[in-house]
Amino acid sequence: MVRLRNPCMSIEAHGTLAGFLCFSTNRWGQYAKIIGKPRYTLTEGQKKVRHAYGQIAQLWRSRTLEEKKAYHSEAVKRGLTDWIYFFKVTWPDFYILEYSTTLGRTVLNKNHLNFAGL
Repeated sequence: MVRLRNPCMSIEAHGTLAGFLCFSTNRWGQYAKIIGKPRYTLTEGQKKVRHAYGQIAQLWRSRTLEEKKAYHSEAVKRGLTDWIYFFKVTWPDFYILEYSTTLGRTVLNKNHLNFAGL
């Protein structure tokens, strides 16, 4: 709820209005801002992608130094770090998108990623 005060020749407002407009005061004066929707909501697709990232990172950490050095020459040619090149090469094995005719859009192949818990 917005609280209004009306001292001599000015109006001061604090609080939110209708859940999307916020009135406040800082050291430079009063202001109003629009409260947007959060970008990083935890959706089912985000859970799957984050899980795949974690699996690839765990796979990289489990490699020996010699196995990691095998990616170095190709990574340098492309101007990438060893880890980024490894990720680029490994990602298609973990994250496969397919076109769904029933939904009419691209979706994650859940069977390929074996996400039983998600």
